[in-house]
Order: sequence, then structure tokens, then C-alpha cells
Amino acid sequence: MEPSVWPEPLAAVDKRPSFSKIRSHDWSTALLYITCDIVCWVVLYGFVGYARRDAFFVSPFEFMMVDFVALGVLLQALYIVGGYNRNTETRSLTYTAEHILAIAGAAAVSSLLIYSAATFDAGMKPSRGVLLLSFIVFLPLSLLYRRGFRYEIAACSAEQAFLVVGSGELASRFYQA
Repeated sequence: MEPSVWPEPLAAVDKRPSFSKIRSHDWSTALLYITCDIVCWVVLYGFVGYARRDAFFVSPFEFMMVDFVALGVLLQALYIVGGYNRNTETRSLTYTAEHILAIAGAAAVSSLLIYSAATFDAGMKPSRGVLLLSFIVFLPLSLLYRRGFRYEIAACSAEQAFLVVGSGELASRFYQA
């Protein structure tokens, strides 16, 4: 009896997505950075508020509202400078300058929004020091994990295959490189 020439049935193949398949998608990098930014900001803002004994909020709702306004402005500022793009070289000096300016702009815009709203509500007195210190500490942390993840993203991109359509010496040199 000869072996079968047909491939194995699909039921025998493991259908769970592997990490290498998921990390090759463009959206996975953006999802990773957004998740890290949200977790880092919420934990950092909560910790700084707790450490400074920020008791100026009337209710936890106001604390969360200030937190979410600052987070929304921060995520938008990082999106504008390409902070969630898979192809952005986050280890370059250009991106570092853009990242610093984006976070400084986010701090200014979120402060403007929060303290404009606080002037109309006499009971709401968010701490300026907590917000400023949170932005100052968030800046190097976000650059640090973006640069750390960039090594893995570059290694994943290097493993991808290319199709070379061409002939002659130029195509062979491209294939060898």
C-alpha cells in the first residue's frame, strides 16, 4: 500500500492562532501601545494622586472624569505624531522630539480643558501638581517601553518573506541582500 498523496485533513492541524501570526498584523502593534499607554497612565495618575493625598475631589466620578479627559487628549496627541504606527521608528531622535512635544501639548490642552471646567464648578478642585507630575513621569516611561517593543517589532518584520519579480543582476542582488 502506497502512502497518500493528499495533505493531512484540516481537523488534524492546530487552529489556535499563534503569537507570531498575531504580532505580524499592523493592528497588533497599535493595540499593544494603546493598552500600555492606558494602563501606564491610569496607574500612574492614581498612584501620584494617592501619594500626594489628593483629597480635592468631591467624588470618585470627578477623579475618573479628570483622568479620562487627560487620557483622551494624551492618546490623541500620540496618535497624531505616529505613536501607534507600526512603521514609525520610535528609536530615532526625530520621533523622540515629536513624542516630547506631543506630551507637552497634551498636558497643556488637558489642563486647559480640565481647569476651564473646574472654574464653573466651585466644588471641583483638581490638583495641578498631580496632573503635571503624572505627565512628567509618563514621558520617559512611554518612550522606554516603545523603544523596548520596537526591537521585537523590527525582528518580526525582518522574518517576513518578499516576492522578487524581476530578472537580471539587479533582482539577484536584491534577493541576496
